[in-house]
Amino acid sequence: MTASDASTRRERQPFTPRTECHEVARLRHDAATAAEHRFVSLQGVRYLPAIVLSLVILAIAPFMSLLRDVLFARFGQGVIPALTVGVVAACLASLAAAVWSIRTRRLLRWGGLMVVAVALWLQVAGLSTGLPQVDAVEKIHIVEYGLLAVLLYRAALAGWRRSPHDGEAGPSLLVLPFLGVVLVGTLDELTQWFFQLRVGEMRDVLLNLAAGSNGLLASLCVWPPRRLRARPCRAERVRMLLTAALVVLVVGVFVDRAHLGHAIDDPEVGRFVSFHAPDELQAAAVDRAWRWAAAPPQELRAWAREDLFLTEAAFHVQHRNERKRAGDAYMAWQANRILERWYGPFLDLESFRGSGRHRWWPDGRDKIEQSVFGAETPPPPPSVYRSPVLVGRVWLLPRTPFRVAVGLLALTLAAAGLVAARRRVA
Repeated sequence: MTASDASTRRERQPFTPRTECHEVARLRHDAATAAEHRFVSLQGVRYLPAIVLSLVILAIAPFMSLLRDVLFARFGQGVIPALTVGVVAACLASLAAAVWSIRTRRLLRWGGLMVVAVALWLQVAGLSTGLPQVDAVEKIHIVEYGLLAVLLYRAALAGWRRSPHDGEAGPSLLVLPFLGVVLVGTLDELTQWFFQLRVGEMRDVLLNLAAGSNGLLASLCVWPPRRLRARPCRAERVRMLLTAALVVLVVGVFVDRAHLGHAIDDPEVGRFVSFHAPDELQAAAVDRAWRWAAAPPQELRAWAREDLFLTEAAFHVQHRNERKRAGDAYMAWQANRILERWYGPFLDLESFRGSGRHRWWPDGRDKIEQSVFGAETPPPPPSVYRSPVLVGRVWLLPRTPFRVAVGLLALTLAAAGLVAARRRVA
């Protein structure tokens, strides 16, 4: 029997219920494949609002302090109450609209919104630093990252509703928006770390993540999927693993640049922490003495790159002056000794606020010295002094093992995602 005869025989087979089931299964598979193609092709369009908001957040990061200063110059300390009232009013209005829109499973979803309300109150009021300029920016971040989480969740949910799963969602509905908030929040702080007028640190990343988590939980309560399963499919596993690898890499770069540093032990002035190794700090002091002698910096500029030597010296001067105003002569003296020995070029600069040079006049220095060494109780030796400046911001982790660990973790996650993708193709 030839191939054409076999084909003719198959075509003449009777249409039985079994062949009908196969035909229905084939049609469903074709429809699912077409829906999957539409699902993939619409991904970029769905995420466009979240991408635009992320770019706006990163673009205004260097200028947020300028906007803050303009508001404080125009309205004074009234900016903080106004921002607080505005953020609270916006959150309450959003929560009220969410409560009104819920029609099914009310107790569970309303309970989730109550958790969001408590978390927002803690972030707005309970976690304030007491510094008006800092609190103003953090309240803006609450709105930014809460909205970003909502946009990411809505885009992911729309994808599941258009997918062949008939509204059933997997864990990527929550995991991918969460990772997106972590990624944008870390890039935001890394951008701030690069410029002079901003400060990038892990505390702010965690605050951004808290705001995003509130937005994500509120979105889940307002727009829940038909069913949320715990086990991811292969496509989800690929996306989550590759995204997690990117997030681990970005967070590792941020920690390496913004937090890792060294402890410097000097028998003459004690111990302090720095972003520089001892030889690097000495080389930076020589370089700044040469450059600032010709062109001393007159102000901090929004587009200027962060100078860690200048930043560290400014923190030490601030600590020295605070201790002097508090009447703590010993701490002020030790802080000044660190400045004279390691940050001498900064002491010869004019203050950006116009209050003169940072270096103490000889008579003022002699007066502090007499207060320290002329007391009845002799001061402890300088070698036991531990400066509190930048403690908590500078992490004393070995840089090379940290980089190796981050690289291995990112490679492991990426390799697992690629293996899952190959299995899916196979």
